[in-house]
Amino acid sequence: MCRTAPDSEAEFRFALTRVGADGVVTGRAQAVNFVRGATAESGIAGCHVTAFDGDGKERLAQWLSAHVAAVAGVPLTEQEARDIVSGPSLV
Repeated sequence: MCRTAPDSEAEFRFALTRVGADGVVTGRAQAVNFVRGATAESGIAGCHVTAFDGDGKERLAQWLSAHVAAVAGVPLTEQEARDIVSGPSLV
């Protein structure tokens, strides 16, 4: 969440953490859109990751796969969850 629309012309550094998971994902990203929230002081920026540091891309894929498996309406194997995260959208 952010209060003002980020500059869509400039890359910025980011750091992501996940509750209950070790490590941090860092890198650079660029804002691609901004949706104002219910109040003037809130909003959500959509971002495109332009570069990951170290093993960040793999760590993020692991986190997302674990999330997909945890919330799926049907049982998924680890590989099926990984395929959903890395493949084209199924929606």
